[in-house]
Amino acid sequence: MNKPYIAQPLRRSALIVSMFCFLLLSGQPAAHAGWWGTIKDISELPAEVNELKENYRQTVDQLEQAHQNMEIYRQENQKLIEQNQELTRMVAELKQLEEERQASYRKMRALLLTAAGLLIGYFVLLRGLRVWMRIRAR
Repeated sequence: MNKPYIAQPLRRSALIVSMFCFLLLSGQPAAHAGWWGTIKDISELPAEVNELKENYRQTVDQLEQAHQNMEIYRQENQKLIEQNQELTRMVAELKQLEEERQASYRKMRALLLTAAGLLIGYFVLLRGLRVWMRIRAR
């Protein structure tokens, strides 16, 4: 008594169940890993956003610090330009004073040499007149 009408559906259902189990067991880790990875990525997004916000804040702070440093350098540069102008003015005054001193020295030297020349000339002239008068008196 072979009952083919019962064995055939049973075989078919056993085959379907075994294929379904095979597909379910073999496909589950890939689906589970993708699903778990997606959830893991989504759960890590706030940390990444916070990290990006922190990096942005640090970059903004560095930019503000660079602007402050640039303003400080600009102010120092302005002070140095003013000091340089003052020093240039002082150097020009000192050069002018030195030129005036040199001119005064040259004038004084010329005056002294002229006075000495006149004094020597006076004595030479007097001596020459005495000699001439003695020669005439004889």
